[in-house]
Amino acid sequence: MTLVDSRVRKGELTFGADTTFACQATNVHVTPSYDDDGDQVETLCGDVVPPGKKESWVIAGTSVQDFDDPQGFLTYCFENRTTTQAFTWQPNVEGAPEWSGDCVIVALEEGGDVNTRNTTDWEFDVSGTPTRAYGSGTPATGATAGTPGSFTPSGATVPADLAALSTVTASPTTAWTTGQYVVTADSVHAHWDGAAWATGDAP
Repeated sequence: MTLVDSRVRKGELTFGADTTFACQATNVHVTPSYDDDGDQVETLCGDVVPPGKKESWVIAGTSVQDFDDPQGFLTYCFENRTTTQAFTWQPNVEGAPEWSGDCVIVALEEGGDVNTRNTTDWEFDVSGTPTRAYGSGTPATGATAGTPGSFTPSGATVPADLAALSTVTASPTTAWTTGQYVVTADSVHAHWDGAAWATGDAP
């Protein structure tokens, strides 16, 4: 068997109603933890039965702070703190599995060193066991304008790059308004100019 060198890059991260935050994240992971469930038991004949295990999961990571953006990750977490929201995470769109489930959002640390690109570590408890599936993503067929916009149908695989948007229908089909965009899997902003997809935010 040859070496498989999997990388977390050009992936997807969404919370709630397909709100994407992949471009802010510098680290994302899902992590299980295990605690003993009960005590070890020794029987009369000398056999020992180990305690069972309780399993729990978190989705966690590190993101660049974006408090200048009223639609950003920090604002999302503050406004949705202590609520349960759906999540999806795919380490890359080149073959990695998609993780999905529900997690409890909490408000995050904001601020830090002066005149520095600050980051915030975050960790959200997952409700039950998350789903891990290969090839679960449906190709996106539509893109709705926003800051950022979102792809449809819900949970669809984000188009790889600007060229891949050629099969995606913009909504609205008129030119998007100033500042609106979607983010492709290669972290490039793109907008609909009324006739074709173009790089960057709508002018």
